[in-house]
Amino acid sequence: MRVSSFRAASVLATASMLAFCAIAPGATAAPLPSGSHTEKWIDLQAGECVADLPPADGSRVDVTVVDCATAHLAEVYLRAPTAVNAAIATVANRDCAAGLTPYTGQSVDSGRFSITYLIDSNQDRTGANPTPSTVICLLQSAKGQPLTGSARR
Repeated sequence: MRVSSFRAASVLATASMLAFCAIAPGATAAPLPSGSHTEKWIDLQAGECVADLPPADGSRVDVTVVDCATAHLAEVYLRAPTAVNAAIATVANRDCAAGLTPYTGQSVDSGRFSITYLIDSNQDRTGANPTPSTVICLLQSAKGQPLTGSARR
């Protein structure tokens, strides 16, 4: 339990198998692609494309946002507020699945995209905010290949 407004729990969950990029100790990161920038994954907005995702262990909070016209790993298509006790895989899967068709025109069953999500929980159980968590839904290629161009219809 906490009384301040810091991010109490940030959970990375996946609805499909993902490969996360890691940098070996002592190695240096490659330079960012032209026109890209880093930002905290909790600040990602619908329509942004990312070249990487944070590791499941939460050791890195920044992701590389790139122009959707360039090759990218995933595209954010929905930010959905959710209740603290509902910020679980079943609800995240449901909300993300429901948001895919309005954004892409493709159903989850089309086989073109897989879904993954990040859950940002700004939990202050003493507050009156009924939906302090946010599910950040991302789409990826169902075949694990990089995407090029936005999936937004």
